[in-house]
Amino acid sequence: DFSTNIIYAHAIRSLVGKDMTNFVDLKGQNLVNLNKKLIEQGGEGFATIYFPKPTNPNKEFKKIVFVKYIPELNVVVGTGEYIEDAFKELKEKLLKDITEKRYGKNGYFWIHNSKCQLLAHPYRQKDIGRMDCNLTDIKGKYIIKEFVDIALKNPEGGFVKYYWKNPSTNKIEEKISFLRYY
Repeated sequence: DFSTNIIYAHAIRSLVGKDMTNFVDLKGQNLVNLNKKLIEQGGEGFATIYFPKPTNPNKEFKKIVFVKYIPELNVVVGTGEYIEDAFKELKEKLLKDITEKRYGKNGYFWIHNSKCQLLAHPYRQKDIGRMDCNLTDIKGKYIIKEFVDIALKNPEGGFVKYYWKNPSTNKIEEKISFLRYY
């Protein structure tokens, strides 16, 4: 309510009916004053605030919010997205999209982080999250360590030859992979 600063509806039930006049976030922003400023600048707007999550009401998290003043009702309606949740969702979508991409007859993409942890792989789904630092090919080459070393040392990426199972034939064959650190 724009006149009383009392919350009518909120995902955190304990905030419903609460006067937010004196609520200040972690960065010292008074949210009511921030809303008023956005409304004065055109009736709506975006802002970055720190606010509790419904699942963690005792801690504040960085959040992008959009507020809009509805003069006919004298209310401010707001919505927002927690930054860490948006990044987590984006990362999951990106990893899923990458594992579904193919090129050529047998080409595919996978992702390890710089600590050799497997993050995405179309043929090793059960190993996602595994630390692969000691993973070797049939000849004993520590391939993931080499992948990470090549990628970290060469900003434009590099190639590694090794022996690995061909997903089409299930036979061990010489393979060459291109690695790049992003």
